[in-house]
Amino acid sequence: MKQRSFESANKCGKLLAWQLKKRQKLNFVTNLEVEGKCIQKPEEIRKCFQRYFKKLFTQGPQAETELNQFIKSHGLQKLSQDKQTTLNYKITQQEIESAIQNMQLGKSPGPDGLTSKYYKILKEHLTQPLMEVCNQIMEGKGAPESWKEAFITLIPKLESEKTQLKNYRPISLLNVDYKIFADILASRFKKVLNEVIHKDQAGFLPGRHLSDNIRNIIDVLELLQTNLNTKAVLIFIDAEKAFDNISWKFMKENLEGMGVGRAFQNGIEAIYSEQKAKLIVNNVVTEEFKIEKGTRQGCPLSPLLFISVLEVLLNLIRKDQLVEGIQVGGKQYKLKAFADDLVLTLQEPEPSTKRALEL
Repeated sequence: MKQRSFESANKCGKLLAWQLKKRQKLNFVTNLEVEGKCIQKPEEIRKCFQRYFKKLFTQGPQAETELNQFIKSHGLQKLSQDKQTTLNYKITQQEIESAIQNMQLGKSPGPDGLTSKYYKILKEHLTQPLMEVCNQIMEGKGAPESWKEAFITLIPKLESEKTQLKNYRPISLLNVDYKIFADILASRFKKVLNEVIHKDQAGFLPGRHLSDNIRNIIDVLELLQTNLNTKAVLIFIDAEKAFDNISWKFMKENLEGMGVGRAFQNGIEAIYSEQKAKLIVNNVVTEEFKIEKGTRQGCPLSPLLFISVLEVLLNLIRKDQLVEGIQVGGKQYKLKAFADDLVLTLQEPEPSTKRALEL
């Protein structure tokens, strides 16, 4: 089997066809359950998905004054001058080449159809024009129109009911030139966030591992087993459509409050000001619709922007005296997070849980 796989896995033959067939079958939607009705016609299924995601990505009204005041009071700490410089210097040829080098082969291209292989092979010819475009965006000139487009492919969550619309994860297929720019911003942002984001958050930052959080929770459980008189609760929270519900306004105001600098803000503004997408449902592309909120799943910057927004909430919980974490020696452990998966470890369950949920 290993020999066959080695020889034939990536060639146009029976083995590859079988693998693709299996994957297509998994992602093919034959029926949906919407408001108690069973939808089976392919055209109706497409319309249901389009209505659902169009509504999901529409931003409702926001109280701007309240939002600004909230960020002034509870936003993340200001960056030092050195950190701000890290985010804002001109994009270099080396950064472009490194981003192209890091691109994985075999990934689905965006709407323009140009794959990462195209950029790798023509790297010498493309580096200079890409560098010019990226630096123009950092100066505030706006992004190319093609960067505002995306195809959204729907991946069903494993072990969930495939007839429910909410159980499909929207993955954005983005143009590779856009991803090169986003990858450079993400590489810079990671260096800065490692000091801003508390060690409780184990997702997406260098040197942090989910295993640390798991070890901490096991330690807490073992401690509670020895102290049977301690009243405590562990609450595991998974936010529904967390990445898709991020307010752009809040995210940008939060970055401004951190003092990320003008050039970096211009880069974020170019990406998160005007977006549109088409869904791919059962290999058919739907009509275009506008996107007004959420971070694109499939963009290198997306997880970092998400954890910077979530950190505001996590800081509120950490600082609140009414939320009592589990005491270990002289230290309290209130929460652990891996991206949007959150665990609260609380003593005095009733008042602490009530207050945490209010926050």
